[in-house]
Amino acid sequence: VGVSNAFSMVYRGHRNIRTVKEVNFFGSEQQFVVSGSDDGRIYMWERWSGKLVWVSVGDRRVVNCVQGSGGRLVLATAGIDYHVKLWTPLAPLPL
Repeated sequence: VGVSNAFSMVYRGHRNIRTVKEVNFFGSEQQFVVSGSDDGRIYMWERWSGKLVWVSVGDRRVVNCVQGSGGRLVLATAGIDYHVKLWTPLAPLPL
């Protein structure tokens, strides 16, 4: 099976120069794309529009790993500072 060079969506903003970065879908309906970055930040885009909706410092140097927890709104990140961090939304979820 051949692979096309065409992309259905491109997400811009993060840096990927030194190490491999994990990219994952995130959200209750997988409506976001999240990635680590060589600038120490975590980036989140709307999946279908590609709009950057959230950026946060996740490490002093590099964020390599980002992983959601399925339908739960918890994001785990890891970089090279020896810590795994868990992120959750500030607003409470509706019951």
